[in-house]
Amino acid sequence: MCRKVLILLLACLVTIGYAAAEALCFSPIHVNPKTGKDLPTYGKTAKKPVKSIQYALSLADGNTTILCAANAVFNESIIIDKHQITLKAKNPSLPPTINGSKSGPAISIKGPVRATIQDFIIQNGTIGVSCDSARVELSGSTVRNNGRGIDAEACNIVLSSSTISTNTEYGMHLRRTSTAEIENTQFSDNLSRALYIKDNAQATILGSKFLNNGERGIACAYTSSVKVEDSEISGNTGDGMIIANNSSGYLGWEIGTVISGNGKAGVQVSGSSSLSAEKVTIQGNGSWGAVVGQESSFIVEGGTINNNGNDGVLVYAHSIFYLNTGTIDHNTGDGIEVQEGSVVRFYAASGCSVTENGGYGIRCGQGGNAWSKPASLVDNTLGECFACSGICP
Repeated sequence: MCRKVLILLLACLVTIGYAAAEALCFSPIHVNPKTGKDLPTYGKTAKKPVKSIQYALSLADGNTTILCAANAVFNESIIIDKHQITLKAKNPSLPPTINGSKSGPAISIKGPVRATIQDFIIQNGTIGVSCDSARVELSGSTVRNNGRGIDAEACNIVLSSSTISTNTEYGMHLRRTSTAEIENTQFSDNLSRALYIKDNAQATILGSKFLNNGERGIACAYTSSVKVEDSEISGNTGDGMIIANNSSGYLGWEIGTVISGNGKAGVQVSGSSSLSAEKVTIQGNGSWGAVVGQESSFIVEGGTINNNGNDGVLVYAHSIFYLNTGTIDHNTGDGIEVQEGSVVRFYAASGCSVTENGGYGIRCGQGGNAWSKPASLVDNTLGECFACSGICP
């Protein structure tokens, strides 16, 4: 098959030139549910389209674009199991809709294949987009009103300029060695976690928003990792972000990441996990700004943790919190509470301040301690330091 395609392409190039060859040799299959007919002689022109996307897929070889009419509604669930298939809207400003049956995924992509989906509304499936052992590039699309928005197992997902919203379970479930690159995408109003990364999965997130979801904004667990750059995690009912069960995370980059207004903690790190941050703002969350526990670590190199509903940072169960440069202020409870054999350290003490918190600046208990003192430790309501033998007078 590959040899035949190559011979055809070379013949086209020789006889008519590259631009014309591309149009002739790789012409799209046109689909319109109102005017089309699912017949083998249809689909070659916009005036004579096929009716359904699944029928277009049955006509497709590899390296095929399926071009869907503007504002079209496809009441079907589709399966992509051929390589290099592109589903594309004829007019990106008038996206077509794939309206699933609610009895299965609206789109199933079964590998090993590579598929591209551009400028669609995908709704009413038990899963919006289901990916199994494939690579999927999804852009300019809205995935809404499904059970899970996107479910990926052993997949590589590239997600950009899209909206994942109002799904009744997770916005996106990334699992079992899957990877995701997520850019300029909003996860909002999903009833459970916006993004759940687990079982050796990895995600890199840039310039995206996780807003007003019913549980956590981002959950990363079971030996997985997440990197969040220049993004916002706000207004979620539970924690903004949790890193758990031998996992790792990073927050920050050029303008930084904001974690604010979540119903519980801004961030939680637990179960032998680690989180590092640069230029992070954790503010106005319902309970702690950050909770670090169960032999975990949180290292902040430039950040603000303020106006949270409990302590700025709680460190417990043999864990570590390091602050290189940053400010912890105006939290309702202590600036930092250190418990159960845990440790706090200020690396560049001259760049650190713990001020104007509602409890102590730094409070230690049950073997918790502070190894160094910030440059500014003043104006905390109950006092600057309590029971921290390393720094208290």
